[in-house]
Amino acid sequence: MLTLPEQGFEAFRLGTAVVNKYGEIRMDEMTVPLLGMSTPGSEVLIQTFWDRLVILNGQHQLIREVPRPYTGRSMDIPWSLICTGWLKKPRSVTHSQFLRMLPEILQEYVTVKDLTERKGRLQALAHWCDIYTIEQIQEIIALLGQNTPVTRITAVLGVKYGSRDSCHVGRDVVPSGNSRRKFPPTL
Repeated sequence: MLTLPEQGFEAFRLGTAVVNKYGEIRMDEMTVPLLGMSTPGSEVLIQTFWDRLVILNGQHQLIREVPRPYTGRSMDIPWSLICTGWLKKPRSVTHSQFLRMLPEILQEYVTVKDLTERKGRLQALAHWCDIYTIEQIQEIIALLGQNTPVTRITAVLGVKYGSRDSCHVGRDVVPSGNSRRKFPPTL
């Protein structure tokens, strides 16, 4: 009798897709965001397993792995990248499919009529998403209200959920002593 192999074999189907101008691909009637991971117009390889999609670039390097729709698992959405994309075209926010995925409070927060204010809020949301979860941001905006200044929301998020020092982008501030610390830009 033959022995079973030590490593199991996972069957998959290999296909291709082209990244659209919004940085997304369509597969299995679902949209997979690849913002910042692949350039629009480029072709990506898709390994379709029974429970997940593995997206690879032309050199077969992993770009992203997402669950199939019928598994009931949700995929992580790169909110900071999506907000950065919205910053380039703030009027496109109301037409974006990702707007529907945000909690209702955040939908109202980023669809303010004044475009200058919308840009400021999108910039702040992109920054906050690098540090805090969407649920934490939603909770603070619900607590403080839609018309609260961005600086106050940032301060309350920092006080309630911890230090903002984990941000990689910001201005240098020299405290007493010789060490240099990074703080996020004032929004």
